[in-house]
Amino acid sequence: MAAFEVVRSHVTQHQRGLATGIANMGGFVGALTIVFLIGLILDSLGAGTPETYTLEAFRWAMASHIPVILLGILMIALLYPKAKRALTGRAQTS
Repeated sequence: MAAFEVVRSHVTQHQRGLATGIANMGGFVGALTIVFLIGLILDSLGAGTPETYTLEAFRWAMASHIPVILLGILMIALLYPKAKRALTGRAQTS
């Protein structure tokens, strides 16, 4: 929900629909990526059926959240200064 608030308050009205769609898509793409990675890791660790899943396989599979979360934090850290400069420039020209 925070992404939609950022879109509402920082995107011009004629671009708001596109920005809302991209923000909405980001959450779903992230969730699907995690589900895919979990399945891929479980399969690669030899867990063919639910009866053969091991605790160690689940630990590795659930650790797949960490790189995705770190990528999100990295992208925020990289893009925040650029967005702040753009907003500051837009506020000064208004």
